[in-house]
Amino acid sequence: MNNTPVQWKNTESKNQKHHFLLPSPNCRALIVGESGCGKTTLLFRLLLQPNWLDYENLFVFGKSLHQPEYKLLKCGFDMGYSKADILNLFKNGSGDIDNFIEKLPKKG
Repeated sequence: MNNTPVQWKNTESKNQKHHFLLPSPNCRALIVGESGCGKTTLLFRLLLQPNWLDYENLFVFGKSLHQPEYKLLKCGFDMGYSKADILNLFKNGSGDIDNFIEKLPKKG
């Protein structure tokens, strides 16, 4: 296996809305790994932590989008919730996710 050098150009500017060590806003990425290795956790951290990624359009492809986490993420964005609001929903949501989602009030 070859080592490939990785360089980060810190272009911190006032217009930058995401952390400088994270990929640029116009990149595409794959998160790949075996079951139970933390792919969903990593994805949700990247998507919902303040100032980590700045995005306007989000496309998520996968075989397990029926999982409660993805349902809650989609519902939160569809109903106008902010990233911080969705993080709080994850902390408060438990049990029957479909019932929990049905009771969510629409924002805005």
